[in-house]
Amino acid sequence: MTVTTLTLALGLPGVVLAETGAKMDADGDGMVTTSEFEQAHPEADPNTFATIDANGDGALSAEEIEVAKADGTLPEMDSEG
Repeated sequence: MTVTTLTLALGLPGVVLAETGAKMDADGDGMVTTSEFEQAHPEADPNTFATIDANGDGALSAEEIEVAKADGTLPEMDSEG
């Protein structure tokens, strides 16, 4: 693996989160916590976060967000979110 490939592979999840979850990731740490999710999606069912959090670590990764968007689990962001 080249340095460029490794850099891209390590950086890509952050890019995906920037595109899909930046509005939810209030502190910019690259993960979306329960409180960040609830603030962005106050109308969401209380179990939605747990459903999206496939590995159960209490934070949504870029991959989990992408899967949730693809399968329709992730609610649409409102225009103010």
